[in-house]
Amino acid sequence: MSKENSDSSDIEDQGSDILDDDYNSVGGNSSLPDDSNYAYYANSHDGENYYQHYYENNYGENYGENYGENYDNYGENYENENDSNDSEEYQYSQQADVFKWVIEDFKNQPDIIESPTYHTDNLDVIISLRVDPKNESCCNVKLFNMKSTLRVRYILSLINHLQNRSLHADWNQITEKENIDHEYDIHFTRKEIEDEENGWITSDGAVYLEIKIISVPEIIPDYTGKNSKKETGYVGLKNQGATCYMNSMLQALYHLPAFRRIVYDMPTTGTEIAETCIPLCLQRLFCQLQFRDVAVSTKSLTKSFGWTDIETIMQHDVQEFCRVLVDNLEMKMKGSELENSIPNIFRGKFRSYIRCINVEYESSKIEEFYDLSMQVKGCKNLDESFEKYIEKDKMDGKNQYSTEKYGKQDALMGVEFIEFPSVLHLHLRRFEYDFNYDRMIKINDKFEFPESIDLSPYLADDSPDKINKSNVFDLYGVLVHFGTMEAGHYYAFLRTSTDLQWYKFDDNCVTKEDIETAVFDNYGGFTQQKGYGGYNHYGGYGRGIYQIPKAYSGYMLVYVRRDDAPHIFEPVTDSQVPQHLKDYVKMVEFEEQRKRDKKNEEMNTFTVTLIESSDLERYNLQGNIGFPAGFESKAIKTNINITIKQLYEEVAKVKKLDINQIRLWKTNMYYHNPIKVLPMSNHLITHLAYYQNSTTLYLEIKNIEESLIIEDMMVLYVKFFFPHAEAAIQYIGNIKIPKNAIVSDAVPLVNKILGFPLDTPLIIFAETISTMLSAKKLESNKSFLENCIDTGSIIICQVSPEVPIPPTSFEILQSIPPDETINNEFLSNDQSLAENNEKGSEKGSEIDENERIEENIPLILADDLYPTKIEYVDQYLDKKNYTVNVDIYDYNNPTSALFTLQFMSSIPYSHFKKLIAAAAKIDFDPTKDSMLLYQHDRKKQKPIELDTMFSPSPRSHFHQIFANHHNINSTNNNHSIGGNPNSSRNRVIIYFQLYEGISENLLSKMTHYQFVFSKDGYNVDEKGKIFAPKKITCEMLLERLKDNNIDIGEGPYRFYQLYDSRIYCEMEPNCTIDIPFYVTRIDCIPEDQREFDNDEYLVEFCHMCYKYPNYPTGRGDHFMVKVIKNEKFADTKERIRKLLRDQQLSDFNDSEFELKTRDAMSNKKKKIVDTDVLSELTGPDDKVYMISKKVRKTSSVYESSVKIFN
Repeated sequence: MSKENSDSSDIEDQGSDILDDDYNSVGGNSSLPDDSNYAYYANSHDGENYYQHYYENNYGENYGENYGENYDNYGENYENENDSNDSEEYQYSQQADVFKWVIEDFKNQPDIIESPTYHTDNLDVIISLRVDPKNESCCNVKLFNMKSTLRVRYILSLINHLQNRSLHADWNQITEKENIDHEYDIHFTRKEIEDEENGWITSDGAVYLEIKIISVPEIIPDYTGKNSKKETGYVGLKNQGATCYMNSMLQALYHLPAFRRIVYDMPTTGTEIAETCIPLCLQRLFCQLQFRDVAVSTKSLTKSFGWTDIETIMQHDVQEFCRVLVDNLEMKMKGSELENSIPNIFRGKFRSYIRCINVEYESSKIEEFYDLSMQVKGCKNLDESFEKYIEKDKMDGKNQYSTEKYGKQDALMGVEFIEFPSVLHLHLRRFEYDFNYDRMIKINDKFEFPESIDLSPYLADDSPDKINKSNVFDLYGVLVHFGTMEAGHYYAFLRTSTDLQWYKFDDNCVTKEDIETAVFDNYGGFTQQKGYGGYNHYGGYGRGIYQIPKAYSGYMLVYVRRDDAPHIFEPVTDSQVPQHLKDYVKMVEFEEQRKRDKKNEEMNTFTVTLIESSDLERYNLQGNIGFPAGFESKAIKTNINITIKQLYEEVAKVKKLDINQIRLWKTNMYYHNPIKVLPMSNHLITHLAYYQNSTTLYLEIKNIEESLIIEDMMVLYVKFFFPHAEAAIQYIGNIKIPKNAIVSDAVPLVNKILGFPLDTPLIIFAETISTMLSAKKLESNKSFLENCIDTGSIIICQVSPEVPIPPTSFEILQSIPPDETINNEFLSNDQSLAENNEKGSEKGSEIDENERIEENIPLILADDLYPTKIEYVDQYLDKKNYTVNVDIYDYNNPTSALFTLQFMSSIPYSHFKKLIAAAAKIDFDPTKDSMLLYQHDRKKQKPIELDTMFSPSPRSHFHQIFANHHNINSTNNNHSIGGNPNSSRNRVIIYFQLYEGISENLLSKMTHYQFVFSKDGYNVDEKGKIFAPKKITCEMLLERLKDNNIDIGEGPYRFYQLYDSRIYCEMEPNCTIDIPFYVTRIDCIPEDQREFDNDEYLVEFCHMCYKYPNYPTGRGDHFMVKVIKNEKFADTKERIRKLLRDQQLSDFNDSEFELKTRDAMSNKKKKIVDTDVLSELTGPDDKVYMISKKVRKTSSVYESSVKIFN
């Protein structure tokens, strides 16, 4: 089981993954020190050390002593001895509740099983177990109906009965009436759980789970809750998914009161369209940060940027966002009184110059900047980085500067600052491109930045500010990046006034911090860690202290000129905030309160959805299988505190019936079939809840004289198959039959409903929906229970095919179109989600498929080629459920479809091949000819061969391979029979390739071989696949190429097998090709490589790239080069260039070169330069990597630049 963090705010979360006996897990908490390492074993008492340390750290030493004395003693009272009010003793009792959930007859349970609702004094809990035959299972824990703010802890256990290796999930949190929903992975499939040898299931077929819940009321003495406003005076910003970079920068800008005042002064009235008005939305955001007590949402602001959900989950660079936002605001201020207000805060100036050394000549240009990008690599601190910034480059020799007056002159080129702004933003360049690895990397080097810095030394000598202004700047902000280039997180440390107090703004959380945490700890560099990391002198790795790079470091700095700080941080009073913004904040608070009230009302309301017999009838007429989820319009909303008896009274009142005419059935949570009669008890209706405060019940109308409880009888719901009716399957009612009755006992009861003679022979099927929509024939001489049929099951009856259907008194109804209102009312949440997923899948596949779908393709029905007679209900359902349309293409002519074939996908491949041959009107004898089938791969846009030789059952052929194309929704409430086989979701593309005169047996002994052929040994002339017998030799493959009209030249030849564009092995002409999926390269040996002197040999040149350090991957074709003694590499390259052409030449010219030796003891690579001599560096088995010099896009989360569209 794996932990999922709660999404609720103001929550303190400490949890762990589920562990085996010998598995060690580290739990984390944001409030713990970074070097804390809380490790424990889940099935041992090491856990008490972990919790003792954790609680001591957070709630005081005595708390830890009391709690840690006994890990399993959950009933101990805790007495706080450290409270400042000595006259009052605070005590609370840890409420420990243990519930054991026994899942009996586990093998016959559905894939999703839910426990009863367990009640404690403080909350309710439901456990659900989802098992899968093939994939890993998971367990879900829902905690709800919190009575107050609680410290909640639970331990969930899946019990193992043999090996004492039960699985446990331990979770702990303080929550303020938040509903909790956690899901844990169980790394076993259903099949593994059902295997008794593994110990999860008992000999009597039961699976045991246990949950231990400890809930403590909010009167914990030392716990005051996490309220940023109360603790710091400030509130945070909510993260929309990946907007931490934006939150950090917005907080940094907001906490410059001078900038906030400018934002408030932007001309708005509150009547603008907020979706496109950035100034208004930014004003409202700042106003909420100033006046509200809870974390503020940024959704309105990002919406005004023109962003969708896609933009909010993309990570960006914080400095880039600042530039784009400030530029956008400046553009909107042009021509107004505020035009220069932002530049007056952030704008500085520098001069780029070239000065001649020996003559009086200078070329210079003054430019403006809003932030400076400072070098980190190679610099110890900020002063060294400034020195690097203004460092002078000498232009001499061939690089002399050309002047109009003096000609070429030695000169100095550089940058010098003219003026610094009041607020100086410094971007630390911690991300750089590494040409060796062809990717962006993060620089984690230690880089110090001072609390104060005098920038006067970096001003130009003629700068007025060097004399007239103090250039001492104080540090007011450190924006930190945590993580790597591929993924990371931003947060900000800020001083919000001229006081020395630092605050940490981490999305919605704001805390006070000291200067050590805010500044010194964010220099980067290394940190020491204990663990198994140091290599010892005994030839192994031992436990010790080793250094690892810090994952976090300062990325952007905010410095403020000391003399300007009083003005920059002059507080913004409430009276300076426009009234329409304050009114907006009040409106937002009012709306949120209204939503809270509505939520509280909903929490006190219980919804009962009723299913009636007429609903089942209409649902069936739509072509659906199973029971409906119920009409929303028939839902009854009532008070959550009423009893089941009072519910009966309310239903009777709504339905205008006598209470003794009503029988309510509890239904299955997922399939909604009635399973148990509800007695008129005084239990609260909350016991019936499936999800929070809702349930679905089946309403049966009975005779007043009938008893409410049905004993020793089962109720079956009956449908009948009329093969010639429009709606062939009709719901006719229910029957009550003894539980020990055999199947044939139901025949006269069904005949009576239909008005048939009582001895009319009937065949009875069970409607099955758990795995696929179908019908299972019941054995008439066995009981219903032996056929696994019980109360709530649906049976489908039909007259034996050899007997005419007698006249019936039952009114046969017409089908109901699926687009009627009923269709929408039956939708459940699961259904809607499934349908949305289907729409998304269709949208994703439409482009590729529609490009291949042509108009006027002939539609050929399998029934027209091989007519089949539908006699039984299971045949009818199979035809409805598994009919698909397949566009058939000739493999040798894949540009246009021959026809569309409509058939049942449950047929075996052998019959499918006969259908293709008949539809294509070609001669095909399966005993003499062969046919290969290929599926269309949408991603690669090419045919993929299907294995048609082996399949566990005929139905699994197409059902498994093309499951996404069927209208099969076995796990949804909408179990539709039939559907539209012409929809894009049901279309499949199949290619066929006919081999006349080659039997299936002979074909099975052939395979495809990938080949690359070069007539000159350098450039590739042909590449592809060829079909040939298995175990052929290299010479035989060469003959096959010749037989396929490929010009193979005169020879001689050499043969290689390639893997990842590199030579795997060299092969002799008579060598058998044992690995056909490796590429076989055949070269005509070049003239210069047919004879060798004693000191000459071949070296392989291969195109490579580095996606990851030390792991090169091939990306092109290779070739062999003769190494000539004492030849410089520049001459070697020139010799190679004359032999290459087209793409090979282009790639070669674009490459840097590395030597990779075959030395098993060395993994080092050496760059090869023009002056090197290959004969001195290489041996016959070495390789030369050709690494592209082009900067290719690095796969990372920072893949696109920030854009604001409004």
